[in-house]
Amino acid sequence: MVNNTQNVRFTKSNICLGGISVGRRYIALMRYQTKSPRETQQIAGRLAKKIARQKPGKEAVVVGLIGDLGAGKTTFVQGFARALGIRRRMVSPTFTIMRRYRIPRRRIKKRAPGSYYQLPISYYQHLVHVDAYRVHKPSELKVIKFESWLRDPAAIVLVEWADLIEKKYLHRARIVRFRHQKEGLREVVVRGF
Repeated sequence: MVNNTQNVRFTKSNICLGGISVGRRYIALMRYQTKSPRETQQIAGRLAKKIARQKPGKEAVVVGLIGDLGAGKTTFVQGFARALGIRRRMVSPTFTIMRRYRIPRRRIKKRAPGSYYQLPISYYQHLVHVDAYRVHKPSELKVIKFESWLRDPAAIVLVEWADLIEKKYLHRARIVRFRHQKEGLREVVVRGF
């Protein structure tokens, strides 16, 4: 449900919280039901802001997006990028396989008139958007230097069609699954955030 301020209301009707235990780790699961692309983008925005506030580890943050054609993966990426301050038009890199975007720094005014300093919106510098739909061999990922982006602690890597690439790339990935439901509704299941 969306109110007039364009924020998703997280009510019992459209979100379900839960989790599973895997070994010693507890993996949080969140289920959302969305009615529009805007709602999907708002969920992505909340998750992007959550990641942006976290200090980087030794590797990039990887988010795997899994779902059928038209389920909302690219819409999710658009909302994610917008929340990080990226204003460029986001399209799925189906044929180019990867696009890289710089996460902007915003200007904050100091107390002294006319002087500014840069404050990062996030600790991260790059958003890397990968569409693995046309990737048929691991060597195709080497061409775009995918592994080097995964090792970059200043990068957030979003991978559409993550289920089509080797699992070794997704060993620490957060996963977002998209499913079509009855007329106009989509289920978004988020794991690992």
